[in-house]
Amino acid sequence: MKILACSLALTLVAGVATAGGLAAPVIAPEPAPPSQAYVMVNDWSGTYLGLHYGRGSDMSGRGLHAGYIWDRGAYTLGAEVDYTDLDGDMLRLRSRAGYDLGRVLPYASLGLARFSTGGDTQTGYSYGLGVVFKLTDAISIGADLSRTSLADTNDDIDLLQIRTSYRF
Repeated sequence: MKILACSLALTLVAGVATAGGLAAPVIAPEPAPPSQAYVMVNDWSGTYLGLHYGRGSDMSGRGLHAGYIWDRGAYTLGAEVDYTDLDGDMLRLRSRAGYDLGRVLPYASLGLARFSTGGDTQTGYSYGLGVVFKLTDAISIGADLSRTSLADTNDDIDLLQIRTSYRF
């Protein structure tokens, strides 16, 4: 009788324990994706305006530059106009293509140039390499090394510019 009572008690306890069915194993949830606050998204797109100082080819001078950059993911495309007061006035219109490294943007440039001294004006082309570093989302500094070849006199103007720009 004791065996029957114990069997009945165990059956009753087992029935109550499995009344809800067999439980599925507990699987840990997948980790949540990182918060957007911690993901650094950098976009170079936009208009910029800045000042520069350049030296080279036995001349130096200050100037202004302005342009626009289209950020295409890993690559950037842009257009820029710059004016430099050397021993004459140099005006250049250049295209720029760069590689987006986050807060650093190395680029190559190619464009047209006009150099005026006194009453003499010469035209030619300009090409070069540069790099821009973002200090903040709006302020950047950089360096631009270029050669401007003037067609009329076969003269070259090599110029190293230190630049600062404001992006808006």
